[in-house]
Amino acid sequence: MCHASLPDHGLEQPQEICKEPTQQEIRHAIQRMENNRAPGEDTIVVELIKCGGEGLMDAVHELTKLIWTTESMPQEWNTGIICPYIRKGTK
Repeated sequence: MCHASLPDHGLEQPQEICKEPTQQEIRHAIQRMENNRAPGEDTIVVELIKCGGEGLMDAVHELTKLIWTTESMPQEWNTGIICPYIRKGTK
């Protein structure tokens, strides 16, 4: 985790502060997401995000920048739904 201001304990301070993610980094992260995964509470599957085109990539990048600068995520993103799924045998 990067911090802009660290206490001075006689140690050399980091030279570079973490920069906000670039549009290319966001695009790369989205393309690396696995297909055929269960959607979240918003019912949006990864395949839709991947096929969203430049407009969606720009919107995701702007949202990521906003979260990065404010250091605050939407409360809804803290919701997780766990559904047990038995693949083999009996429960």
